[in-house]
Amino acid sequence: SHGMETLSWDKYRGHLSSYDIRELGYNYRTTEIQSALGLVQLRKLDRNNKKRKRLVEIYQRELQGIEGISIPFLKFKGNPSYHLFPILLAPSINRNRVMERLKDFGIQASVHYPPVHLFSLYRNQLGYKKGDLPETEEVSQREMTLPLHPLLDTGDVKWIAKKVREIIGE
Repeated sequence: SHGMETLSWDKYRGHLSSYDIRELGYNYRTTEIQSALGLVQLRKLDRNNKKRKRLVEIYQRELQGIEGISIPFLKFKGNPSYHLFPILLAPSINRNRVMERLKDFGIQASVHYPPVHLFSLYRNQLGYKKGDLPETEEVSQREMTLPLHPLLDTGDVKWIAKKVREIIGE
């Protein structure tokens, strides 16, 4: 709780008048409304994950074999959550241009995730620098995440894949 060495409950009961924070901490307490919404959303989890899986399979089928695109995790042996659909672009392809062209069609592409060691916190407080993890940095320059959520349907994913193919071929 906020990195405190004691709990708020101790303060409330009068057992404590001051406190110290020894490490970075957070407040993850939720409200009753947030909890109620969370319970409703949890009931949809299996259905939404099955739908995401079907959409990922369509993306994989539609984008596989396109020169300049590789799809990571095709041989992953675990049980994926299908939270994101990342692709890797060839080094010769300008990712920013592809993302801008997709935006012209109303398609939001993202970057997940920039190299963590290059965030200010890690550079400034822990001394990491560009070049410390060259493979991570190289892959991060080529990764692009395509839309994936349960409100998409088969036609949406096929249309997005078609636009990606067209833009890569330009």
